Amino acid sequence: MKLANREVRPVKDIIEPAKTVASKVSVQAALNELQARGVDSSPVTDQRGELLGAMSKNEMNRKVGGMGHDPKTELVETHMEKNNPYCFEDQTIAEAAQIMLDANVAEAPVVTREKLVVGTTSLEAIAQEIQLEIGHVLFIEIVGYSKLLITEQNELLSYRERALAEFEIALSDVVRETWQFRSAEMQGKLVRLPTGDGMALVFRNSPEAPAQCALGLSKTLKAHPELSVRMGIHSGPVNEVADVNARPNITGAGINVAQRVMDCGDAGHILVSKRVADDLEQYRQWRSHLHDLGECEVKHGLRVHVVNLYADELGNPNVPEKLRQAKETRSGNMPKEFLRAR
Repeated sequence: MKLANREVRPVKDIIEPAKTVASKVSVQAALNELQARGVDSSPVTDQRGELLGAMSKNEMNRKVGGMGHDPKTELVETHMEKNNPYCFEDQTIAEAAQIMLDANVAEAPVVTREKLVVGTTSLEAIAQEIQLEIGHVLFIEIVGYSKLLITEQNELLSYRERALAEFEIALSDVVRETWQFRSAEMQGKLVRLPTGDGMALVFRNSPEAPAQCALGLSKTLKAHPELSVRMGIHSGPVNEVADVNARPNITGAGINVAQRVMDCGDAGHILVSKRVADDLEQYRQWRSHLHDLGECEVKHGLRVHVVNLYADELGNPNVPEKLRQAKETRSGNMPKEFLRAR
């Protein structure tokens, strides 16, 4: 299968038949059904087949197993989870993978636009279909470069060349500091891509890699005040391809979301997606550097949940202008404590 098909092929092409639980049956009957199937969870539907939620053995036992509850008479619909992730049948395979990765689930029901269940899919099935790989992406952009006059762009070009060289130096310094990064480079698990106004770095080994690199670049660029950059980090599906000149390139939701996260920031910001923040918070040394900003609207009305990464003099602790304006629009004013001076 050609790589391009991975980005456009709908998830309905790789679904498995769906086995659901009816919302009107008793909890005990539903648990018996799951036991008979040899599974721990199932989508819950109404009599039309519309997806209403999901149930699992553990949750049902926890909610209905105590005093005052009778699993033989209480219905599944009373205790089911209603915010379970799902995929639309016309979404791409890459989009379905991203939904499951963001929700931290291994499988999800697939529905029509009317939310009628037509099947299920899983990360395992998608991995087999598209050779799914998760990339940890650092997207870097020189702020305001595209808005400069042509003459100014020519003057800035030499600075940008120096900046990209500095990126390489800083990246090499970071790589040398940890055996994980050295191993990634030796194994070819690091891809560098020029983007016109900056560059994207795709790591294949750890969500810490782009965060460490971003802080390193922020420190190095303090010596170049003429260059203002913003950065965005996200972990998601990526595909390595060759461009028309046979040079390596990377496509996929991992790249696209990293750029959207970056677009929410101003000069100096290192913004990470909620998915990356959740991964980094598993490591104690990162927790004090992560500051939740909530959702930010980007192109085409899409929203991404972003977290600000900064430490000491690195990064930008201020709230991005885009989020500040959105908050002012909703509330009419902004509490002073919402801003933090540099």
